[in-house]
Amino acid sequence: MAATPRVLVSWHESPSYIPAPQFSSDQLVVGPRRSDEPSDIYPVIAPRGRYDLHALIRSRGIDPAFDLVVVSVDSLLRNQPANLAAFGCPLVFLVGDTHHLKAPLRTAVAYARSEPFDLVVVCHNRHHMHWFVAGGARQVVWLPGLFARHMPGPVPEWRRPAIAFVGQSGPLHPRRTRMLEQLQGAGLPVVAGRATRAQSAVLYGRCQVSFNASLNGDLNMRVLEVLSAGGCLLTDRLSPVSGMRHILEEGREYLAYGDGDELLAQARRLLGDPAHAAAVAQAGHRRYMAELRQDHQIARLLAWAAGAEISPLHRAVDDPRVLREPGAPKLTGRMRVYENVQETHRRQENPRVRIQADLPEDSVLDLADLPRLTLCIAGHRPDAPELAARARRIGATVEIGD
Repeated sequence: MAATPRVLVSWHESPSYIPAPQFSSDQLVVGPRRSDEPSDIYPVIAPRGRYDLHALIRSRGIDPAFDLVVVSVDSLLRNQPANLAAFGCPLVFLVGDTHHLKAPLRTAVAYARSEPFDLVVVCHNRHHMHWFVAGGARQVVWLPGLFARHMPGPVPEWRRPAIAFVGQSGPLHPRRTRMLEQLQGAGLPVVAGRATRAQSAVLYGRCQVSFNASLNGDLNMRVLEVLSAGGCLLTDRLSPVSGMRHILEEGREYLAYGDGDELLAQARRLLGDPAHAAAVAQAGHRRYMAELRQDHQIARLLAWAAGAEISPLHRAVDDPRVLREPGAPKLTGRMRVYENVQETHRRQENPRVRIQADLPEDSVLDLADLPRLTLCIAGHRPDAPELAARARRIGATVEIGD
């Protein structure tokens, strides 16, 4: 690949919300626009839904000879470019959210199979990589923080004794809403609301604590944005296969909570010990600057697209489900089961699922990555002890009984 590759990016999200990463100084971004956006929001406006990307580029009089094509798609399928093989260059699929919305995994895996992608990149949901492996993707990698823009700024000498939160709450985020209400109900000083990326960076840096709660067990952008700003991250504890433990050290570079009581205890501890909160913030920021900045992640992606070796960490080989052979049987049905339970996990604090004797082992292990879920395995299953042990190795909470 050239030192300055010519890159085409087909982007699904509004650039005013999440802009496409700058993979190259020679880059063209194409995408559909919302009705409330200006007509020149992208250099080339794409139709909503499925369209021939190669034909669209040629119809605008643009040379289709690119060194790399990067496509971003989510389960809403607002952006669904096709005929990507016509470009004759490496193709990269950046997977959108697969932890909520309607049929998110089935949609993403089907799209990954519809085009000859050289690389499928999962950013927020490392625990979902095995679905794309099972779907037959050539290469599946994890790249956290690719979308999180770094906003450098001075670290203040004094931090406000408050808990900062910037983002959405409400019906789409029931757990986040519950946790915020618990903080506020306990009388803790919470500063919450919506803000631009630049404004949020200032707030994270100036407050003693920065609160985060994933939407549904995902390693979301706010984790990296808080660290980028030098904030003290207090976030929910994710599944071991989420990758969080591989990039950050709990207790030193961030603090975590498993439930509302632990959240309150951690928040009070940080508010009551400004020096400790500052030390955690500084350690997290150092790790971010050394390993997790957006420019580092872009460099990794470009190297992989050019054929560089991918580390075991980014291939998620610690998750035994990733090592299964592709072409797993009944994949669509398994995804439907998982999506249904995943949606219950989004809405409920501590859901429980009874595992009957006839549920195949693969389907049970699929569920083992939902961090607040308890798997209740029927004791009369002949394989119950072995199945429970395998699920626990992935990170599941398991009970065996009748």
